[in-house]
Amino acid sequence: MSPSSPLPPASLLPSNLVAGYRTWLASKFQPNKAGYAKLAKAQTPQALVISCCDSRVNALSLFSASDGAFFVHRNIANLVPPYTRAGSHQGTAAAIEYAVQVLRVPHILVIGHAGCGGIAAGFDACQTETAQEKLQEELPYVSGWLEMLKEVYDRLPALHKKPPTQEMLTAFEQMSVVNSLGNLAQYPFVAEAMNDGRLQVSGLWHDIGTGRLYVYDSASQKFQAV
Repeated sequence: MSPSSPLPPASLLPSNLVAGYRTWLASKFQPNKAGYAKLAKAQTPQALVISCCDSRVNALSLFSASDGAFFVHRNIANLVPPYTRAGSHQGTAAAIEYAVQVLRVPHILVIGHAGCGGIAAGFDACQTETAQEKLQEELPYVSGWLEMLKEVYDRLPALHKKPPTQEMLTAFEQMSVVNSLGNLAQYPFVAEAMNDGRLQVSGLWHDIGTGRLYVYDSASQKFQAV
């Protein structure tokens, strides 16, 4: 950074985060220094996890997994964009590409969840132009990202003209996961890895309040309790 460049705004860590780090260092890191030294040399994750940015969704906790188990990509509403060679949503596409092509993960998990604010906002924006315009004005980046949900909404024939109930939003959350699975299969390197038998993909939906986890069964086209 040149002397004339403005300094980026940055704050020191708040005391609660400092205390949390020191607890981790003493209770988790120090007893397993050898394991972390090995982890520092390379990563071999079991799966790519595509999950929501929601703070209540934590794949490591959900599967009782250790550090290094998952290559995690988070975005609003855990969406997988359709495949394009020069798309505007390159962050998610890049994570998928790196996980499959470089890390050669054997599994991809798309994890949706109950009470997803992004899904609810996308539902509202799809229902009325007023809601869409309001979202564009207040959260333009979120609004642009959630435009991907329009194709999911268009497949909810009975729900179009009704106010969203919890049942409708749950259906929308789950259908979005299924749509993301379909979008994943559009990526040539994903399709190739699946055809070669070295990659599996799974769609999950987590009910945070009850702790229950559901997996999409393509045979029945329903989410089954794990």
